[in-house]
Amino acid sequence: MYRLLKSLNNNVALVKDEQGQQAVVMGLGIVHNKKKGDIIPDARIEKLFSLKNEESKETTLLAKEASGEDLELSFTIRQKNLLWSRWKS
Repeated sequence: MYRLLKSLNNNVALVKDEQGQQAVVMGLGIVHNKKKGDIIPDARIEKLFSLKNEESKETTLLAKEASGEDLELSFTIRQKNLLWSRWKS
């Protein structure tokens, strides 16, 4: 279960889990008609991005400042880079 901290756009949000760890979630219309503190159902989450080390504080701050479109674009680029590197090897 995740609680909405900040809606970045209808498809991307910054959330907090039950242990207080922050993450970025993506899903089609995942935060449509939601407000801060609302529960995001697990079934609506298509992608979940969380960090498990000290870098997570910096990344969370950056995610709060970035637009949802910027985050979606960066995740897409990262996925394509991973696919390209697998294809090349």
